[in-house]
Amino acid sequence: DPQAYDLLLKGLEMFRRFTAETNAEARSLFKQALELDPDFARAHADVALTHALDIQFGWSVANAELFENAFGHAQRALELDDKLVQALFSLSLLHMNKKEHDRALQVSQRMVSLHPSYADGYAQFAQMLVYAGEPEEALDKLQTAMELNPRHSFFYTWIEGHAHMMLGNTKRAEELFLNVIERNAFFPGAHLTLTALYGNENRLDDAEWQAVEILNLRPQFSLHTEAQRIPYRNKSHLEYYIEGLRAAGLPE
Repeated sequence: DPQAYDLLLKGLEMFRRFTAETNAEARSLFKQALELDPDFARAHADVALTHALDIQFGWSVANAELFENAFGHAQRALELDDKLVQALFSLSLLHMNKKEHDRALQVSQRMVSLHPSYADGYAQFAQMLVYAGEPEEALDKLQTAMELNPRHSFFYTWIEGHAHMMLGNTKRAEELFLNVIERNAFFPGAHLTLTALYGNENRLDDAEWQAVEILNLRPQFSLHTEAQRIPYRNKSHLEYYIEGLRAAGLPE
């Protein structure tokens, strides 16, 4: 349905801004596309993706109903097209958010095996590897993503910074996070990781400034909820992240 496809394109334009509000607007447009064409596999995949981002960045409470809805759309997309790359992307991200690291890595590997020229697939694979505790391998996958898409989004830059932070390359990580914020000041991921970095470096003035930005973007933020949400596999990585945020004075 041409109208459904037009709604999908409008939704993607909103989605790529990576804010809570634009993510919700994108989901509304994808659902409108499904009302016109219930068997539109890509629209199902992108509804799942908006739910995955809500969970990843704390824009929605990650409860069982939300996961069930998101996985339902991703699985429906794969029933309609079992090689649809966007459905595999969504599924990888959802498994990551559920801390099912091995399953997420399996889906990521299938995604890039089926679609070796899909840059975003390699970027998601890299992100998954950071959370799984393999930042060096993540940088290798991200390099492939950036070679495939030289005009890549700020999201790639954030993943690169995240990997460097976990490797202890804090100066390089800081440069990358600041670049992300310059490109999209409303993206919470960069503010969170930069705050954790500053807190662990005992740069408390900088950390507290970033903490204010986090609370502006997520007024209900708490360290307890964040520790439950963030999908680090390694306990030491989780402790580094949360202790850095704690040093910045963010609420428990």
